Amino acid sequence: MNAKQLLIPVLFGAVLVLAIAAIQRNHVWHDGLSLWEDVIAKHPQKARGYNWLGTFHSDKGESDNAIEYFRKAISLNFNYEYAHYNLATVYLKKGLTEEAVRHYRIAIQIKPDYPEAHYNLGVAYESLGMIDNSINHYQAAISYKEDYAEAYNNLGSAYAATGNLDSAIKELNTALRLMPDSALAHNNLGSVYFQQGLIDKAIEHYEIATQLMPDFPEGHNNLGLAYNAKGRRNDAIREFETAIRLRKDYIKAIQNLDALLNKP
Repeated sequence: MNAKQLLIPVLFGAVLVLAIAAIQRNHVWHDGLSLWEDVIAKHPQKARGYNWLGTFHSDKGESDNAIEYFRKAISLNFNYEYAHYNLATVYLKKGLTEEAVRHYRIAIQIKPDYPEAHYNLGVAYESLGMIDNSINHYQAAISYKEDYAEAYNNLGSAYAATGNLDSAIKELNTALRLMPDSALAHNNLGSVYFQQGLIDKAIEHYEIATQLMPDFPEGHNNLGLAYNAKGRRNDAIREFETAIRLRKDYIKAIQNLDALLNKP
Protein backbone atom coordinates (compact mmCIF):
# COMPACT_ATOMS: atom_id res chain seq x y z
CA MET A 1 0.00 0.00 0.00
CA ASN A 2 1.56 3.34 -1.04
CA ALA A 3 1.42 6.68 0.74
CA LYS A 4 -1.47 7.94 -1.36
CA GLN A 5 -3.56 4.90 -0.42
CA LEU A 6 -2.75 5.36 3.27
CA LEU A 7 -4.44 8.75 3.19
CA ILE A 8 -7.74 7.41 1.87
CA PRO A 9 -9.19 6.36 5.27
CA VAL A 10 -8.93 9.99 6.36
CA LEU A 11 -11.88 10.59 4.04
CA PHE A 12 -14.12 8.78 6.50
CA GLY A 13 -13.33 10.77 9.65
CA ALA A 14 -15.94 13.52 10.04
CA VAL A 15 -15.14 16.31 12.50
CA LEU A 16 -17.23 17.22 15.53
CA VAL A 17 -16.73 20.68 16.97
CA LEU A 18 -16.91 21.84 20.60
CA ALA A 19 -17.52 25.33 21.90
CA ILE A 20 -15.88 26.94 24.96
CA ALA A 21 -17.80 29.25 27.27
CA ALA A 22 -16.37 32.75 27.44
CA ILE A 23 -14.64 34.64 30.21
CA GLN A 24 -17.13 35.15 33.06
CA ARG A 25 -18.27 38.59 34.13
CA ASN A 26 -20.31 39.04 37.30
CA HIS A 27 -21.34 42.49 36.02
CA VAL A 28 -21.47 43.98 32.54
CA TRP A 29 -19.07 46.85 31.93
CA HIS A 30 -17.73 48.33 28.70
CA ASP A 31 -15.29 50.85 30.15
CA GLY A 32 -11.66 50.82 29.15
CA LEU A 33 -8.37 50.05 30.73
CA SER A 34 -8.16 53.31 32.66
CA LEU A 35 -11.28 52.51 34.71
CA TRP A 36 -9.88 49.29 36.14
CA GLU A 37 -6.44 50.74 36.71
CA ASP A 38 -8.15 53.48 38.70
CA VAL A 39 -10.12 50.87 40.71
CA ILE A 40 -6.88 49.04 41.56
CA ALA A 41 -5.15 52.29 42.50
CA LYS A 42 -7.95 53.15 44.92
CA HIS A 43 -8.51 49.59 46.24
CA PRO A 44 -5.23 47.68 45.80
CA GLN A 45 -6.23 44.92 48.23
CA LYS A 46 -9.56 44.10 46.57
CA ALA A 47 -9.61 41.24 44.09
CA ARG A 48 -12.40 42.45 41.82
CA GLY A 49 -10.39 45.16 40.07
CA TYR A 50 -7.62 42.68 39.19
CA ASN A 51 -10.18 40.20 37.86
CA TRP A 52 -11.69 42.86 35.64
CA LEU A 53 -8.32 44.02 34.41
CA GLY A 54 -7.62 40.38 33.58
CA THR A 55 -10.82 40.18 31.54
CA PHE A 56 -9.81 43.35 29.69
CA HIS A 57 -6.47 41.84 28.67
CA SER A 58 -8.08 38.49 27.85
CA ASP A 59 -10.58 40.21 25.54
CA LYS A 60 -7.65 41.83 23.72
CA GLY A 61 -5.90 38.46 23.31
CA GLU A 62 -3.18 39.38 25.82
CA SER A 63 -3.29 36.09 27.68
CA ASP A 64 -0.05 36.43 29.65
CA ASN A 65 -1.17 39.76 31.10
CA ALA A 66 -4.60 38.30 31.83
CA ILE A 67 -3.06 35.37 33.69
CA GLU A 68 -1.00 37.75 35.83
CA TYR A 69 -4.06 39.72 36.92
CA PHE A 70 -6.26 36.66 37.54
CA ARG A 71 -3.51 35.16 39.70
CA LYS A 72 -3.27 38.42 41.64
CA ALA A 73 -7.03 38.38 42.20
CA ILE A 74 -6.83 34.81 43.53
CA SER A 75 -3.91 35.70 45.81
CA LEU A 76 -6.11 38.40 47.38
CA ASN A 77 -9.25 36.26 47.58
CA PHE A 78 -8.77 32.54 47.05
CA ASN A 79 -12.53 31.96 47.21
CA TYR A 80 -13.21 34.26 44.25
CA GLU A 81 -14.80 31.71 41.91
CA TYR A 82 -14.93 34.02 38.90
CA ALA A 83 -11.17 34.59 39.00
CA HIS A 84 -10.51 30.83 39.11
CA TYR A 85 -12.94 30.32 36.23
CA ASN A 86 -11.40 33.10 34.17
CA LEU A 87 -7.85 31.91 34.81
CA ALA A 88 -8.88 28.39 33.82
CA THR A 89 -10.49 29.65 30.61
CA VAL A 90 -7.31 31.46 29.55
CA TYR A 91 -5.30 28.33 30.35
CA LEU A 92 -7.73 26.21 28.31
CA LYS A 93 -7.40 28.51 25.29
CA LYS A 94 -3.60 28.34 25.61
CA GLY A 95 -3.70 24.53 25.65
CA LEU A 96 -2.65 24.30 29.31
CA THR A 97 -5.47 21.89 29.94
CA GLU A 98 -4.39 20.31 33.21
CA GLU A 99 -3.98 23.74 34.80
CA ALA A 100 -7.40 24.67 33.43
CA VAL A 101 -8.92 21.56 35.01
CA ARG A 102 -7.41 22.44 38.38
CA HIS A 103 -8.91 25.92 38.47
CA TYR A 104 -12.32 24.89 37.08
CA ARG A 105 -12.49 22.29 39.85
CA ILE A 106 -11.67 24.94 42.47
CA ALA A 107 -14.34 27.24 41.02
CA ILE A 108 -16.89 24.41 41.30
CA GLN A 109 -15.81 23.60 44.87
CA ILE A 110 -16.50 27.23 45.77
CA LYS A 111 -19.73 27.43 43.76
CA PRO A 112 -21.12 23.95 42.94
CA ASP A 113 -24.05 25.38 40.93
CA TYR A 114 -21.77 27.09 38.40
CA PRO A 115 -22.97 25.88 34.97
CA GLU A 116 -20.28 27.58 32.86
CA ALA A 117 -17.52 26.07 35.01
CA HIS A 118 -19.03 22.59 34.68
CA TYR A 119 -19.39 23.14 30.95
CA ASN A 120 -15.80 24.23 30.35
CA LEU A 121 -14.51 21.52 32.67
CA GLY A 122 -16.35 19.12 30.38
CA VAL A 123 -14.56 20.65 27.39
CA ALA A 124 -11.21 20.29 29.16
CA TYR A 125 -11.83 16.66 30.09
CA GLU A 126 -12.95 15.87 26.55
CA SER A 127 -9.75 17.35 25.15
CA LEU A 128 -7.83 15.05 27.53
CA GLY A 129 -9.80 12.04 26.26
CA MET A 130 -11.66 11.66 29.57
CA ILE A 131 -15.05 11.35 27.91
CA ASP A 132 -17.00 9.93 30.86
CA ASN A 133 -15.88 12.85 33.03
CA SER A 134 -16.83 15.32 30.30
CA ILE A 135 -20.31 13.77 30.04
CA ASN A 136 -20.78 14.10 33.80
CA HIS A 137 -19.95 17.80 33.75
CA TYR A 138 -22.03 18.61 30.66
CA GLN A 139 -24.94 16.94 32.44
CA ALA A 140 -24.21 18.98 35.58
CA ALA A 141 -24.14 22.18 33.53
CA ILE A 142 -27.56 21.33 32.10
CA SER A 143 -28.94 20.46 35.53
CA TYR A 144 -28.13 24.00 36.71
CA LYS A 145 -29.10 25.71 33.44
CA GLU A 146 -31.81 23.77 31.64
CA ASP A 147 -31.70 25.84 28.45
CA TYR A 148 -27.91 25.59 28.08
CA ALA A 149 -27.87 24.89 24.34
CA GLU A 150 -24.08 24.76 24.01
CA ALA A 151 -23.93 22.12 26.74
CA TYR A 152 -26.45 19.96 24.87
CA ASN A 153 -24.29 20.35 21.75
CA ASN A 154 -21.12 19.25 23.53
CA LEU A 155 -22.93 16.46 25.39
CA GLY A 156 -24.10 15.15 22.03
CA SER A 157 -20.57 15.22 20.66
CA ALA A 158 -19.30 13.40 23.75
CA TYR A 159 -21.93 10.69 23.39
CA ALA A 160 -20.92 10.33 19.74
CA ALA A 161 -17.31 9.83 20.83
CA THR A 162 -18.42 6.88 22.99
CA GLY A 163 -20.44 5.37 20.12
CA ASN A 164 -23.77 6.16 21.79
CA LEU A 165 -25.20 7.67 18.62
CA ASP A 166 -28.86 7.56 19.61
CA SER A 167 -28.16 9.66 22.71
CA ALA A 168 -25.96 11.93 20.62
CA ILE A 169 -28.81 12.60 18.20
CA LYS A 170 -31.23 13.27 21.06
CA GLU A 171 -28.94 15.85 22.68
CA LEU A 172 -28.01 17.53 19.40
CA ASN A 173 -31.65 17.86 18.42
CA THR A 174 -32.28 19.51 21.79
CA ALA A 175 -29.41 21.88 21.09
CA LEU A 176 -30.95 22.77 17.73
CA ARG A 177 -34.38 23.28 19.27
CA LEU A 178 -32.81 25.84 21.60
CA MET A 179 -30.53 27.44 18.99
CA PRO A 180 -31.73 26.49 15.47
CA ASP A 181 -29.13 28.72 13.82
CA SER A 182 -26.13 26.96 15.39
CA ALA A 183 -23.71 25.93 12.68
CA LEU A 184 -21.76 23.85 15.22
CA ALA A 185 -24.81 21.82 16.25
CA HIS A 186 -25.84 21.24 12.62
CA ASN A 187 -22.28 20.15 11.83
CA ASN A 188 -22.19 17.77 14.78
CA LEU A 189 -25.57 16.25 13.99
CA GLY A 190 -24.42 15.79 10.41
CA SER A 191 -21.33 13.99 11.68
CA VAL A 192 -23.43 11.59 13.75
CA TYR A 193 -25.64 10.82 10.77
CA PHE A 194 -22.45 10.33 8.74
CA GLN A 195 -21.28 7.75 11.28
CA GLN A 196 -24.63 5.99 10.96
CA GLY A 197 -24.29 5.87 7.19
CA LEU A 198 -27.25 8.23 6.72
CA ILE A 199 -25.38 10.31 4.17
CA ASP A 200 -28.32 12.29 2.80
CA LYS A 201 -29.20 13.48 6.31
CA ALA A 202 -25.54 14.29 6.93
CA ILE A 203 -25.42 16.39 3.75
CA GLU A 204 -28.58 18.24 4.78
CA HIS A 205 -27.06 19.35 8.07
CA TYR A 206 -23.59 20.07 6.70
CA GLU A 207 -25.14 22.26 4.00
CA ILE A 208 -27.12 24.18 6.63
CA ALA A 209 -23.97 24.54 8.75
CA THR A 210 -21.95 26.00 5.88
CA GLN A 211 -24.80 28.30 4.86
CA LEU A 212 -25.06 29.62 8.41
CA MET A 213 -21.28 29.95 8.72
CA PRO A 214 -19.66 30.22 5.27
CA ASP A 215 -16.18 30.61 6.80
CA PHE A 216 -16.42 27.29 8.70
CA PRO A 217 -13.59 25.09 7.40
CA GLU A 218 -14.60 21.98 9.36
CA GLY A 219 -18.10 22.22 7.93
CA HIS A 220 -16.83 22.44 4.36
CA ASN A 221 -14.42 19.55 4.95
CA ASN A 222 -17.23 17.42 6.35
CA LEU A 223 -19.55 18.33 3.51
CA GLY A 224 -16.78 17.23 1.15
CA LEU A 225 -16.61 13.88 2.94
CA ALA A 226 -20.35 13.40 2.60
CA TYR A 227 -20.43 14.41 -1.06
CA ASN A 228 -17.60 11.98 -1.76
CA ALA A 229 -19.52 9.19 -0.01
CA LYS A 230 -22.38 9.84 -2.45
CA GLY A 231 -20.05 9.77 -5.45
CA ARG A 232 -20.30 13.54 -6.01
CA ARG A 233 -16.59 13.91 -6.72
CA ASN A 234 -16.56 17.44 -8.14
CA ASP A 235 -18.69 18.77 -5.29
CA ALA A 236 -16.36 17.09 -2.79
CA ILE A 237 -13.30 18.66 -4.43
CA ARG A 238 -14.95 22.09 -4.27
CA GLU A 239 -15.66 21.74 -0.54
CA PHE A 240 -12.17 20.50 0.31
CA GLU A 241 -10.69 23.40 -1.68
CA THR A 242 -12.97 25.83 0.18
CA ALA A 243 -11.85 24.40 3.53
CA ILE A 244 -8.19 24.85 2.53
CA ARG A 245 -8.79 28.38 1.26
CA LEU A 246 -10.30 29.24 4.65
CA ARG A 247 -7.46 27.58 6.57
CA LYS A 248 -4.32 27.09 4.53
CA ASP A 249 -2.76 24.70 7.07
CA TYR A 250 -5.87 22.49 7.44
CA ILE A 251 -4.08 19.16 7.22
CA LYS A 252 -7.19 16.94 7.18
CA ALA A 253 -8.71 18.82 4.26
CA ILE A 254 -5.37 18.80 2.41
CA GLN A 255 -5.08 15.04 2.93
CA ASN A 256 -8.69 14.49 1.88
CA LEU A 257 -8.25 16.51 -1.30
CA ASP A 258 -4.94 14.80 -2.11
CA ALA A 259 -6.43 11.35 -1.54
CA LEU A 260 -9.45 12.13 -3.69
CA LEU A 261 -7.43 13.61 -6.57
CA ASN A 262 -5.14 10.59 -6.55
CA LYS A 263 -7.87 8.01 -6.10
CA PRO A 264 -7.93 5.53 -9.02
